[in-house]
Amino acid sequence: MDRLMERANELIGERITVRGSDYGIVESYFTVCDGYQTRYVLCTDIGKRVELSSFLRYLNSLITTAVRPDGSDYAQRCAQPKGLYRANAVCVANIDNNARIGNETINISNRPGN
Repeated sequence: MDRLMERANELIGERITVRGSDYGIVESYFTVCDGYQTRYVLCTDIGKRVELSSFLRYLNSLITTAVRPDGSDYAQRCAQPKGLYRANAVCVANIDNNARIGNETINISNRPGN
């Protein structure tokens, strides 16, 4: 079963209020199909029609901008994955290219096989 169809079934009997405007209680829904996708339209008891995907986008925007006065939104941001930062090696001192081991001197800037 389609995820949006399940969501439309769950919204039947619920009241829709968007930005203070009352759209009524959802009584039913219908689908509009073109060749590529299916759109679900919610029908309310006062004759208004609301597209389900735009209503869900509105709800998601409310959820993402919610501010919690107890500070848990700050804790949620801190718990998110951190970005990946790449560091470049910086040489701040002159390093001798030769290493002395006993009486032998080895050039450490050459790799083996070069």
